[in-house]
Amino acid sequence: MGGFGQDPIPGYEPTSRAASPATLTPDTASLRLLNGPGAGREFPLKALCTLVGRSDSTAALSPDIDLTDCELGAPLKISRRHAELKWADGALLLTDVGSANGTWHNERRLALPVGKPPSLPIPLAPGDHIRFA
Repeated sequence: MGGFGQDPIPGYEPTSRAASPATLTPDTASLRLLNGPGAGREFPLKALCTLVGRSDSTAALSPDIDLTDCELGAPLKISRRHAELKWADGALLLTDVGSANGTWHNERRLALPVGKPPSLPIPLAPGDHIRFA
């Protein structure tokens, strides 16, 4: 298919959503940190695909949303490649890409198929809560 937000995602069947003020768009969507050392920081979600994780200078990895300074203590809980936020078919989708400590959407953990990360993508709506690790 190709194009912005038009690539198919295995296992995801899009649902039709009527455009409304409560619909996320790349111009309005953002991720806001609610607690921890980074509380109040906001990250716009305009890119087709956004990697969430923590930086690792030895592996030369720098995610799009770097939560390294949001860790509350040792050992570190956020994976280097923790989750992905991706636009597809007009929806913003959350996927755990195989993190060690999990990703939660509205208090439900995203299930990782045994030995086959990533999780199935979960469509997001305004006001949804996401917890990493």
